[in-house]
Amino acid sequence: MRWRLQGFAHKEVVFIGRGREGLSFERFITEHGKASSFRFIDQRDGPGYLEQLRQVDPKRVVVVKTPGCPGATVPFPYTTATNLFFDCVRQVGAVTIGVTGTKGKSTTAAMIGAILKQSGRKAVVCGNIGIPMLDVLDSQDDPPDADTLFVVELSSYQLADMVAGPHVGVITNLYEDHMPYHGGVEAYWDAKRNIVRQMDGSGVLVYNPEFERVNRWIETTACRGLPIDPQAHVDMRDWIIWGDHNRLNALLAVAAAGVVGVTEAESLGVLRSFEPLPHRLQTVGSVNGVTFIDNAIGGNPAATVSAMTAVKDAAPPLGCMMVGGVDRNYDFTELGRHIQALEVPSLVLFPDTGPMIRAALPDDCRPACFETRDMDVAVQWAAQQCPAGSICLLSPASPAQTFSTDFEDLGRMFAESVRRLV
Repeated sequence: MRWRLQGFAHKEVVFIGRGREGLSFERFITEHGKASSFRFIDQRDGPGYLEQLRQVDPKRVVVVKTPGCPGATVPFPYTTATNLFFDCVRQVGAVTIGVTGTKGKSTTAAMIGAILKQSGRKAVVCGNIGIPMLDVLDSQDDPPDADTLFVVELSSYQLADMVAGPHVGVITNLYEDHMPYHGGVEAYWDAKRNIVRQMDGSGVLVYNPEFERVNRWIETTACRGLPIDPQAHVDMRDWIIWGDHNRLNALLAVAAAGVVGVTEAESLGVLRSFEPLPHRLQTVGSVNGVTFIDNAIGGNPAATVSAMTAVKDAAPPLGCMMVGGVDRNYDFTELGRHIQALEVPSLVLFPDTGPMIRAALPDDCRPACFETRDMDVAVQWAAQQCPAGSICLLSPASPAQTFSTDFEDLGRMFAESVRRLV
């Protein structure tokens, strides 16, 4: 497949960031862009690395930005791989289902993808879920066409710069997050709103009406709103996944699949065998009667509270929790109340927010606490503290990067430490 890329021919392309998406973009533009040159600039080049863009000639240079770099810091007009992807999708007439939200977007996107594939549709899952969008456009075995359904997970970082929307949108929920990147919570929500702004009158937005902000967005947008019933019963007794948050994810996925023609019965049949994604309430081992569960994706207090609730409803009691990470000015009061209500007897506190979480506990809640930044030591202590028949839950309630590169790395460290216990 040869893609028509407007504006790149015979231009110098400068890509901000050397991560996974940058390498994907380099491959794609080399194959299809006819650019005269390509180079990366990156924060590892020095604190003033973006200043060099003030000197470039806009007639000769195209700047492309990675999602991890805030647009407000870039002193030059730019585009993104996300916008290029949506432009290419329009060229073949493929349908896109965009999934965003503060929590649950990866699981919901994966659920939709599983439903579509197992019901015989030509579906591709990509985006923030860990598969660069441009990579999936160059499939040699089954090139995209008008029958392709792209299920795209979209982060607020990607949405902030997006100038074209999906045909079907899904907003799982909205909580406070990523304020340092966006410059405040209102800017974060405004970035999320972009999924609705960029949809036209033929678009459909699937959402949970419990989030009043989304209800207001629907009132002022061209697309049609399709709210789920957040109280609807889903019989999950024989499902592999569990937890009320996954019931809501399933309702959203079933509704989104219904927009493109899959029946509710078909969708629920597929989801009975749907397995959790890595680092999302994933059991990584059991030692001396203690079950170790990895929920490293739980990077904010609301996500960790949801994980605790899921464990309470479907599993043995919590014997220990591992919490703490990057300080993003979160309010841990509600998390502290849940720790007390579930009578969690011990906590491992990672820097930087672990001590803050302990300080947020009610005065009469005094679990045993252990501060460390060593995962092996943390797991060994938890194994000694947890009663047989209980759970040790890793769910940091904060971004994971205080001693790991990301939540996936944190989850791998946890699993490896558990394996070393045996």
